[in-house]
Amino acid sequence: MLPFLKKIRHQLVQENRFSRYLLYAIGEIFLVVIGILIALQINNWNEEKKIRNYELKMLRELANVIKKDGGYFGSMVERLNQKGEAVDKLLQLRESKMAIRDSISKYFQVTRYETLFQYNSGPYGSIKSSGIEKISNDSIRTRMVDLYEFLIPRTEKILERLEGSNSKEEELMESLTERVLINRNGNQIIQRVIADPQVIYKPDSLQFIQVHKSNTYVAQSRIEAILPAMAHLDSLIEIELSSRDDK
Repeated sequence: MLPFLKKIRHQLVQENRFSRYLLYAIGEIFLVVIGILIALQINNWNEEKKIRNYELKMLRELANVIKKDGGYFGSMVERLNQKGEAVDKLLQLRESKMAIRDSISKYFQVTRYETLFQYNSGPYGSIKSSGIEKISNDSIRTRMVDLYEFLIPRTEKILERLEGSNSKEEELMESLTERVLINRNGNQIIQRVIADPQVIYKPDSLQFIQVHKSNTYVAQSRIEAILPAMAHLDSLIEIELSSRDDK
């Protein structure tokens, strides 16, 4: 194509047809500009395709993490609910004057259930570092930032403050129980048990119940507040992914 155009240009110059040569030169420049614009547009399309593919990849990863963390938080709520019910049972035993050692030991053991607050912020961290604006859906972007920059960190800080009162719970537990060596499934373990059921009537017992009940309620209510936000974000992502698959 280029040799052909050069031949026409050379012929026009030799024949001294300046006006036609000028029109030809303008046309040649126009074709070059059009070619550059087309190349730039193709490059933009390729870049946009890369961004959209990255967006879909990260949304799928985020959706998977939200489902897993949501399930874990749900199990935490169940465990905290069991701890709260155990405290209520201890309070009922104290008020009813029914000091049954096995029951008291059982409920004291339930209050010792561990609840470790943890979650996976990996996908959100990757999205944040590469540019949150790459998530094109405004609703997903807003909900995602609210969840990972406000709701979860705030809950984490509140639970960390509650950890500070655990030392008081531990101190009270030491005063109410004694350590014994028991055999469980062929393994010997150390466990705290109620030696004297009358400890339920001690002032330390009531203080333990009050501290534990307050901490359990706060922790459970904070985690329960996160779950609807996670479910809503997961729903938005699933709708977005479904709409992309249909295209």
